[in-house]
Amino acid sequence: GEMMNGRAAQEGATRLLAELLSAPDLGEAVAKNAANLTEEFFMVASTYMNMAQGEGNDEVVETLSTVLEAAFQERMKTLPPEIRLLNVMMRAEGAGEREAAMAADPGAIGPRFFKVAEQMVKDVSGQPAGQERDAVLAQLESVLVEARKFAGDQPSS
Repeated sequence: GEMMNGRAAQEGATRLLAELLSAPDLGEAVAKNAANLTEEFFMVASTYMNMAQGEGNDEVVETLSTVLEAAFQERMKTLPPEIRLLNVMMRAEGAGEREAAMAADPGAIGPRFFKVAEQMVKDVSGQPAGQERDAVLAQLESVLVEARKFAGDQPSS
């Protein structure tokens, strides 16, 4: 729960990561631990992945990236549609992929989608300036512009 302090949460996330890495059936393990796929888990996993990349340990990088992708997909199932779509669009490469994501889930584009995206713009804008922040903001801007256009093109039911 929310009461866990940072250290305990990190240890829990590290244990979970180790468990997933050694699971005979990743999909099953990820589904079983869906509730524990927290921000903390993704942060810990990304940290390990960065370390492995830095050490040029391709095998570990590959394994971690498989686990992260499976965990990400699992987590997406539990998210509200507008947040799920926003996540997919934020990870998309270019307008074509974003368009495909919206076309696949047009019902997710609505007032709540824009509210979440605009809140995200506010949150990200508050972070220290840097390339990463600018890249995220640029991606969010594209997402919002394209989603507004998409929403405008849809016949309202």
